[in-house]
Amino acid sequence: RDARSARALASLGASARLRAYDVNLRPPYTSTSTVAEALPHATLVKLNDDEVGILARDFDLPFAHRAFAAALCARFGP
Repeated sequence: RDARSARALASLGASARLRAYDVNLRPPYTSTSTVAEALPHATLVKLNDDEVGILARDFDLPFAHRAFAAALCARFGP
């Protein structure tokens, strides 16, 4: 995502109680480093099976969905 989008999201997210984040890993648009920066700001994260696999691999998390979700929250949650 570009800098203008990042600024808009940061501005909107600062006042929102629910902050949904659709990971949407579609090369070359979103890198896992961008995801790592965005996750701590999200209260709800939407991923598909392919994205779970990519993030589990890149972040060294379990692949099983429940274990993945718990590990993702522990690592990037509040």
